Amino acid sequence: MKPIDARGRFLDIGHTMIANLAGPMRLLLPASLISSVVLLVLLARHRRDAVFHLTVASFVLMIVALVITLTVNVPIDNDIVHWTANTLPADWTTTRDRWEFFHGLRTIASVAALGCVVASALSWVTSSRVRTNASVRGHA
Repeated sequence: MKPIDARGRFLDIGHTMIANLAGPMRLLLPASLISSVVLLVLLARHRRDAVFHLTVASFVLMIVALVITLTVNVPIDNDIVHWTANTLPADWTTTRDRWEFFHGLRTIASVAALGCVVASALSWVTSSRVRTNASVRGHA
């Protein structure tokens, strides 16, 4: 059996990732954006500024991740899926490096979005407890 070189590993990993992730991401990205819009609508009614603004930041970061995905990563994936060891372009490492850079950028945006929405939820819980405690003290 012939050992796999860097080109073969790149193609094998790329084809596997695309096959495993393309389908779920078609559902997960829109679902996360829709749930974020619903959350924003509900929060806008309650006028909790910090909670609302953190959720807006999360939504914007998710949009950034989606734009990176659709404008950079997916077009590269669409090329990679058709490449074989015989059709791999001479500059494949440039394409790989570009994909990795934007994947990293997308990951940072996604993790920051998650951090903002978690901070929003924690802020909501904290402000709810403060109001509840103040209300209880006011009725005592």
